Amino acid sequence: MKTEIKIPVRAYGVKIKDERTGEQKNDVIVIEKARLQAAAMVGLCDDEFICRTYNRQGYRVLEIDRPEKVMLTADLHELYYATDLIGEEVPEADMEQLRESITDRELIDLNDGEEGAHD
Repeated sequence: MKTEIKIPVRAYGVKIKDERTGEQKNDVIVIEKARLQAAAMVGLCDDEFICRTYNRQGYRVLEIDRPEKVMLTADLHELYYATDLIGEEVPEADMEQLRESITDRELIDLNDGEEGAHD
């Protein structure tokens, strides 16, 4: 029996500065759409939520790119057995099949009726 979950996420490219060292670097933050919606309910836009997330870890956000909308798909059956295998040697063929099922994703059309909105 196939038991899959689909998780809509947004991947944002960000330019950040480490406040401790002054080093600037590019990063990507991937956030569940539901978490962004929850933040919006308390008055935070996506950019504010991202800034707060990085600020708590000692970074200042310098720039945020438009999000890539992605639907992640995970097979719960395979994930369950993968957690059972932690610490055991797993044949490479099994690991490759597991990687494929975990990283399977579908790109969502960026023009899905929400033009100009980060959601």
